[in-house]
Amino acid sequence: MVLRELWGDKFEHRINSLRLTVKGALEFIESNFHKECDRVKIAAHINVSLDYLSKIFRQECGLKLIEYVTLCRIHHSRELLAKRPRMKVKDIAAAVGVPDVDYFCKSFKKHTALTPKEFREKSIAFD
Repeated sequence: MVLRELWGDKFEHRINSLRLTVKGALEFIESNFHKECDRVKIAAHINVSLDYLSKIFRQECGLKLIEYVTLCRIHHSRELLAKRPRMKVKDIAAAVGVPDVDYFCKSFKKHTALTPKEFREKSIAFD
């Protein structure tokens, strides 16, 4: 889970203190990040208003819903890059729900400071 990385030692305490609505949003995102996963779908799935969900998610998690979706996609793409060295970057992008490979590469570099290719090369070097 991405929040474990973000919250570190405080993860257990913080995850246990989240509202059920936020936990429902997190579960939905984790299960659907690879598809079209936007705020409207998340709010509809857990049956709350978009504004309410956005507000409490940001209050409790410290980031916007769409930022969390992006972080989930980056997290899972890092796993694929490391575990599947022959898988094309465009296929990894599609597998994590980003059909535009150029946007994926730009977003990946923004969040990891490496291109997908550089990340893969580093992860292979550590094996």
